[in-house]
Amino acid sequence: MKNKYMIVLFVVIAVFVSSLIIVFALSIIQPGSTIEAIAIPIAILNIFATGYGAYLGAKISGENATRLMKNELIMSDFREHKKEDMRFLKEFSEIINNHNLYKEVDILTFSQRMIPTINANREFNKVKTDLVDTSQIIGYPTELFIQDFGNCGISAATLNNRLNQDIKNYIENDLKKDKDNYQINIHEVTFHGLCDVYHSGHRTTEIKVTVHEKLTKLEDYPSKCIEKFSHKIVIGEMINCIIDQNKDEINKFIQQLNNNRLILKQLKFKNEEDLRLYILNYYEKD
Repeated sequence: MKNKYMIVLFVVIAVFVSSLIIVFALSIIQPGSTIEAIAIPIAILNIFATGYGAYLGAKISGENATRLMKNELIMSDFREHKKEDMRFLKEFSEIINNHNLYKEVDILTFSQRMIPTINANREFNKVKTDLVDTSQIIGYPTELFIQDFGNCGISAATLNNRLNQDIKNYIENDLKKDKDNYQINIHEVTFHGLCDVYHSGHRTTEIKVTVHEKLTKLEDYPSKCIEKFSHKIVIGEMINCIIDQNKDEINKFIQQLNNNRLILKQLKFKNEEDLRLYILNYYEKD
């Protein structure tokens, strides 16, 4: 649009300058014909203004007609799918609010968003089948958002499994047990759980550990328990070590969630109230 205005301005300036040149040339060639000379550029400007005015009027009229037709098609689609739209937006907004998907994520809060992201992705997959019954202006952009969030859900599950495994490896190494001859079982410990404990103010915790003989033959199952004990760990030290080992994957997950959050903010319809206000504004303008 800006380029079009620049072109029109250039044409007007060109016509004006050309008119001045013509007036100046005629005043030199025929000194007594200044009025006739001025009449020529005025006529040219009049033709240009009339033609451009007609074009501009037709253009505005066409744009208004197109906009009105588009709005009417949207409202017709809403009237046809009103119940389905409201039902879907209610479920959609509940998932967003229950899992705090509006909140920005950083290195300090990513651990609190892994499990909610996994759960939200599972819930979105259940409700997205209802999109086929919604209005197009709701269904299409929301489907794109859910598809992108699905990638976040996959990343969250992969990262959560990896961090949990690294926690177990860290504790096993800290125990200094012979893993070739013994099977070490670490109970009820997850990365996000330890982060929650740390953020609540605890700096150490006790981890339940059992040590079994390693099975050499299937018929030896179940293996014999050698010992059970609690192992004390320094939470902050362990968390920092695990984060440092997985910094690239964590930053990728954070970036994914924050990009998806921007897509969410751009959705015109995120809840029932957004739809009600849109319909109300439509009729108020009329």
